[in-house]
Amino acid sequence: AVNLGLDAEMLDGRNFEYDDDNQDGISDKWLPIVQGGHRVKYSHQDNTSFQGNFSQKIEILSYRDGESGIKQVGLNIVKGKKYLASLFLMQKGLDKKAKVKIQLQKGKQIFAQKTIHQTSSKWKKYDLSLTPNFSKRDAEFSITLEGGGAIWIDKVPLRPEETYLGH
Repeated sequence: AVNLGLDAEMLDGRNFEYDDDNQDGISDKWLPIVQGGHRVKYSHQDNTSFQGNFSQKIEILSYRDGESGIKQVGLNIVKGKKYLASLFLMQKGLDKKAKVKIQLQKGKQIFAQKTIHQTSSKWKKYDLSLTPNFSKRDAEFSITLEGGGAIWIDKVPLRPEETYLGH
């Protein structure tokens, strides 16, 4: 989790501007998720971003089942408290049934989830709220793709709806 003083932002590296020092194709503040029978290719893209220098690309090849994506860990979430998130997405070649999932979870235990069923071939902002059904001190925030094709992700803030003095 990130501590930015009075700023209530819960994610670090939300603009994917951090380097990919371990060369796994993912901005270093994020971790990979791979579940199911398919190949996934991650790219820390420096030529395709909504704003800034970088975005995160997730491409699922030879899709059979499951989902793959990225996550941040170590978040403190409270049952019944609303968390606001937004993200910019763009896609290329997604299967018709492909979907993007945004979750608060711990492993396979899901506390809150939103699903985006159709994404644009141009950058589009998606606003959503997540209200967990369980409190957890070490929760994960994840963005996953279920289905074949590619998505690009940029500008992903997450914060509680209620904050100290509106920060």
